[in-house]
Amino acid sequence: MEGPRSGRGRDGHLRRGSRHTRAVRAAAGDHPRAAGRLPARPGRRDSLGPRRDGRGDAHPRRACRGGSARGCAHDPRAARGPARRARLQRRQHHALPASRRPGAGAVSSWPIPTPEPLVDVDRARAALAEAGLDALVAHSLQNLFYLSGLQPLDYLVEAGAIDFAVLPARPDDPAQVTVPAFGRYMLDDYPLWPPGKVVFGGFHIAGGPPSASVAGDPIEALAVACRAAGVPTGRVGFELEQLPVAVAARVRAALPELDLVDASGVLRDLRRRKTSVELERIRVAGRSLVEAIDEAAGSVRVDTSEHEIERRLREALLARSLEVTSVSLGTGPRGALVWSYPTERRVQAGEVIRFDITCSYGGYHADLARTVAVAEASELDRARYRAIRASLEAAIGAVRAGGTCAEVFAAGMRPPREAGLADFDRHNFGHGIGLDVHEAPGLADTDDEIPVGAALCVESPYYVYGVGAFMAEDMVIVHDDHVERLTVAPTELPVVG
Repeated sequence: MEGPRSGRGRDGHLRRGSRHTRAVRAAAGDHPRAAGRLPARPGRRDSLGPRRDGRGDAHPRRACRGGSARGCAHDPRAARGPARRARLQRRQHHALPASRRPGAGAVSSWPIPTPEPLVDVDRARAALAEAGLDALVAHSLQNLFYLSGLQPLDYLVEAGAIDFAVLPARPDDPAQVTVPAFGRYMLDDYPLWPPGKVVFGGFHIAGGPPSASVAGDPIEALAVACRAAGVPTGRVGFELEQLPVAVAARVRAALPELDLVDASGVLRDLRRRKTSVELERIRVAGRSLVEAIDEAAGSVRVDTSEHEIERRLREALLARSLEVTSVSLGTGPRGALVWSYPTERRVQAGEVIRFDITCSYGGYHADLARTVAVAEASELDRARYRAIRASLEAAIGAVRAGGTCAEVFAAGMRPPREAGLADFDRHNFGHGIGLDVHEAPGLADTDDEIPVGAALCVESPYYVYGVGAFMAEDMVIVHDDHVERLTVAPTELPVVG
């Protein structure tokens, strides 16, 4: 996905709208992916790409850790006994396909249980110690989920809704999360790893257990959570870049002994390096997305409209349990518009189509771009595609743990210029990906270092106004001794229809 012109500035983040499709998700229930098969298997051939060797496909089953909320006297499961909890754990573990069992959740309306942390808790506590902070508090959609696994339905339906996750720096102090009363029963099926749950507000369910709220509103709940986490006083990191001024004022009034410190950068740095739980979500998302694009592209014929292609793409994404984040799809000259929202334009023979698609699985994103020609391809278009495909390969070849983004940028710039595309120019060759589509590091001409555990989208687009766009984008994961390639773009311009 094309990003901002600078590789820096909030690490290349883009604010984006809702990632939630309105399609009826029950349609995905009978799909093979919902029955438990990983979307990528060794030796699987993509219709538009070469055979993969399957490296990195295997993922051992991880044991569920249960996500018990013991320690919170108001947890609705506390009175239901060990047999109930045992059944819950068995249902969580075995009702989900193996690809879903690592425990990542979803910041979405299509959630996955999260009984174990997404964040590396030890590394987070070390970062807090280095920053001189006694605790870290998250409230934004992505970071609330990152620190707690909470999937806040209230955020999806109510403007101004706010919940909090509190991670104390001291290992002996329990992490906390605040939960609105109408969401407390969700914890039966979607347990959270923090041992402390602070319920706020009131909600009545006829015939259900009595309400057990311990706080009147979210701010009061945060105060209870901070005390339970052992931080009634001290320096506490908040996302002050995003926390509304009015909310910050209420927090200061409720917790006057706290020194609120901006920890937005701490969270960004933590999210640069993914845990194994996060990476498995990204693998599933990336490998499923390339299948969906291949399926939609393979259905194109001369005179197919952009809206028809988009519909087939969305159906393919839905069938793979993926939520659409953005669709940039342009036929012919519209492909060069970058933000190519689909229209009723019908593709003609000899034109190229650019797909630049983002989606999420279990809250974690994939971002891929593909280019195809319809019915036939000119030699000039084939040459243009070869140049950007060589650029992509060179850029990926320069990715390494501990290397710089500038090394990737320089490698990506060379092949198109050497191929004679004198007007080829770029501001970056991709970005990190995770809970947001655009995360650090941004692969621009900077000295920013690429860490072990980074998930990257490497891209090389060439936009020709009045003609179209030629773009290839793949996803990789950076290990200490190698780069794991999740997708492989076709080496030659594919022709469909």
